Amino acid sequence: MGMSQMAPLDKSFMKTILGASVEVGPIPFNLYSIEHQGEVVLLCKAGYEITPEQKEMLGQHDRVFYVRSDEQHLYLDYATDRIDHVIENPQVLSRDKAALVTSVGRRVVQRVIESPRSGPETKRAGEFVESYIDLVLRFPEVKNDLFAIASYGKYLLTRSFNVCTFCLLIGEVVYGHNRRHLWQLGMGGLLHDVGMTRIDKNILNKPGMLTNDECKEVKNHPIYSFEILEGHDLPHSVLMMARGHHERIDGSGYPDGLSGTDIHPFALLAGIADTYDAMTSDAPYKPMAGHLKALKELSAMLDQFDKDIFLSLLKVVLVDDMLVDRFLSGELNILTERNGRSV
Repeated sequence: MGMSQMAPLDKSFMKTILGASVEVGPIPFNLYSIEHQGEVVLLCKAGYEITPEQKEMLGQHDRVFYVRSDEQHLYLDYATDRIDHVIENPQVLSRDKAALVTSVGRRVVQRVIESPRSGPETKRAGEFVESYIDLVLRFPEVKNDLFAIASYGKYLLTRSFNVCTFCLLIGEVVYGHNRRHLWQLGMGGLLHDVGMTRIDKNILNKPGMLTNDECKEVKNHPIYSFEILEGHDLPHSVLMMARGHHERIDGSGYPDGLSGTDIHPFALLAGIADTYDAMTSDAPYKPMAGHLKALKELSAMLDQFDKDIFLSLLKVVLVDDMLVDRFLSGELNILTERNGRSV
C-alpha cells in the first residue's frame, strides 16, 4: 500500500473501523489513514488488491481508517457482504461490532427504500437480519451498545433500523432464541415503514402541524407498506407487522381499526417498539424524550398495548429486575444511570 495525496482531515472524510471488515482481494473504495501530523494519507486506491499480510496489518490493535463521505455507500455495501466476518472476529470490540452493524443496517434499509419492489434488496435485508440475530444471540454483551446507538436519531433510515433492533431485543425476551420468530420480527421491524416512501417528503418533513388531509395520507403508510411487501416472498407475519403496527388493542388504531386478538401478536410487538422509538427519537416536530418518561407515557396507555410485551420492553430498557419492580411500583421517579444507559 503506497502513501500519497496528503491533505487535512475535514468533513469530506468518514471515520470507520475498517481493519476487521477489509478482506483479501480488491476493495471498491479509496482507503485513507491519518498521520501523526493530522494529515490524511491515501493508503490505496479503489480496485487495489489487499494481500493477506496487508489484511493482518489493517486489523491490528483496533486501527482506525477512513473513506471519503462520497464513497461511504461503497464501503457499506462492501461491509454488508462481509459483516459475518466482523461479528465472528473475537478481536473486535462489541461497541465496534454494534457500530458497524448499525451503519450497515441503515444502508440496507436505504437500498430497500430506494428500490422497495426489488427482490434482491429484500433478500439482502433478510440475510442482514440473520447476521444481526447472530450478533444478538452469540454476543449478549453487545446489547448495551446496540441500545445506546438506537437511542439517538434521525428519521426514516435510522428509525427503521431502530425498530428492527427493539423488535429483536423485545422478541428475545418474549420468544427466547427462536430464530424463526426473531427473523420474522427483525424483517418486519426493518421493513415496517417502507410505505413511507409513497408519502410526499414535504409532508414527512413538515415542521408544523399537519392538516387533516395530510394526517390521513400519513395514516395510509401501513397500507402502502403492506402493498409493497406483499409482492415479495415474505411470511404472513412480516406483512401483518407492516400493516398492523399502528393497530391498538382497544380498537383506536389504524388503518383497519382492529382490536384485541384480531391483531397479529408480532404487530402488537412492533407497535410498542415503534411507539417507544418514536418517543425517544428526534423528529422535525418534537425533541427527544427521556427513556423513563417514554416508559411512563407508555404505561399510561396500556389499554392500547399488550401488557406482557410492555413488561418485556421494561426488561430491555431497565435491564435490572429490581429497577423493573421499582418502576411498576411507582418508586422509580428520578433519572437513573444503569450500565451506561440514561433512563
